[in-house]
Amino acid sequence: MHVLEKFRQQLNTANEANFELLLDIKHASVVSQGFDMVMEYGLQIDPNEFIKCLESVVDQYIKAEALNAESRLLLSRCRLLSRLIRVYVLLKDIQSQPPDYDTATTNASSVSVQVSDLDCFYRSD
Repeated sequence: MHVLEKFRQQLNTANEANFELLLDIKHASVVSQGFDMVMEYGLQIDPNEFIKCLESVVDQYIKAEALNAESRLLLSRCRLLSRLIRVYVLLKDIQSQPPDYDTATTNASSVSVQVSDLDCFYRSD
């Protein structure tokens, strides 16, 4: 709990998330509370750093010999959050690209998405 309180203080003062503190926490419920705090505070965080943190947590829990229900729930939550953030990054990248006026049409049905753009949904964990 001491690490979680330190993490909370850091969020309040620095307005940034130091994910290293979360990785030091060994209890799944406390790690989950840390993720709740990050999302609750609405901080401007680097999505790629958050993905790295989520993947580190997934790696830690996959290596465990036995997982209780709380750990399995955290593992599932981390995987889903990681996928959601990847979609956010993809959409943000698409939005930041200037339109190609040579191919622009007024017909909305001409919008297409490449399968490779959505590969994060099909990736098996």
